[in-house]
Amino acid sequence: MKKLTTTMTLAALGIVAHLFASGCGTSPDADPVDLGSVDTLDAEEPPAHSSTRRMTIDQLQGSVPVVSGGLDWKTQAKKGSGMVNSYEPEQLGATLGRPDYVMVLNEPAEVNSLYVKFADDMARYVCDAIVERDATTSSADTRVMTRFVDNDETEDSAKINENLRYLLLRFLGQYTTSEEETANLKAVFDGTVASTTELPPGSTRALEGWRNVCVALYKTPAFHVY
Repeated sequence: MKKLTTTMTLAALGIVAHLFASGCGTSPDADPVDLGSVDTLDAEEPPAHSSTRRMTIDQLQGSVPVVSGGLDWKTQAKKGSGMVNSYEPEQLGATLGRPDYVMVLNEPAEVNSLYVKFADDMARYVCDAIVERDATTSSADTRVMTRFVDNDETEDSAKINENLRYLLLRFLGQYTTSEEETANLKAVFDGTVASTTELPPGSTRALEGWRNVCVALYKTPAFHVY
């Protein structure tokens, strides 16, 4: 038995010696092998991220009335009469991609021209409703677009900018103390005030300015995409 074990050990050592001699295995005296270069990630290169997605119709339906103070987007009923919720499948929900879980199982999350068109329709309808309500609301604490200004204020830049900062926070969750970040919206307000010649009943030039600011905030990609 001892002789058999010794014979097997010598055979194994012979195989190892053969592998070293033929270039297999690792030898401390072997020349290093050049394996070529390996690409490395540039430290300055930003990491890969997922593509931009828009809100689902459920998310949009949940967000619009929170910002508007309870007002929602409605369209003329396709069946029957009156104005009904626009997000329902029989209204615009199916067109916008809301799944019915029978024929459509997944909702597309890409921003396309159809979504942009309906976002514009939504903004104009809801903002008209907001301004109409604000025009007849005496308490500033319950107004949406004119929380920190009077409904006819067009000259006091400090109050107007304060109101714009509040609207950025309300619509987009963006807190700022900088007038630079409200400059574009201030331009929308000032431009509307300067160019308005005919007013809807019960409105003012200031309210028309806030109407357009409302539309701009509801239409901005920052409201819809993430």
